[in-house]
Amino acid sequence: MELFFKTKKFRDLIKPESIVGGYSPIRSEIDCFPVLEKLFKLGVPICLPVVTDEKKYLTFHQWKPGDKMVRGSYGVCEPLTSNREISPNVLFVPMLACDIHGNRLGYGGGYYDRTLKQLRAKKNMGEFTAIGLAFEGQIYDEIPYFDEDEPIDIILTDVGTIAIS
Repeated sequence: MELFFKTKKFRDLIKPESIVGGYSPIRSEIDCFPVLEKLFKLGVPICLPVVTDEKKYLTFHQWKPGDKMVRGSYGVCEPLTSNREISPNVLFVPMLACDIHGNRLGYGGGYYDRTLKQLRAKKNMGEFTAIGLAFEGQIYDEIPYFDEDEPIDIILTDVGTIAIS
């Protein structure tokens, strides 16, 4: 992950005025907290998702290292909903697998697909970037996808970055 901080793509994407969304990892997902903590130290506002069951999408609440977290409805650590709700323009997205075309597999709830679609509609396409975090072994030439699936824009792996065309 340290490699990401040294790339031009990182400097172009994430600036102090950016709002970066992360996630609390579960099972075998890459832990993005080291990256979020470093970004926070650089002055970048950070937010984490909260599952909104009734609407089936994620909302994002401001987070900083050391903040109290609670277990959400799926056992995922979430920030307190009393923290200010903010909308990211760069979002780290967890995944089980992805392909070189930006298609990703998650745990099947569709929360990230619905949320990505919503964020892209709220922000202009050029103002929002979804970055999938994966180990190199999780990337395939092709994986199955459906019309309602939302692709990611960039893949960040443990060895480098892949821009999706």
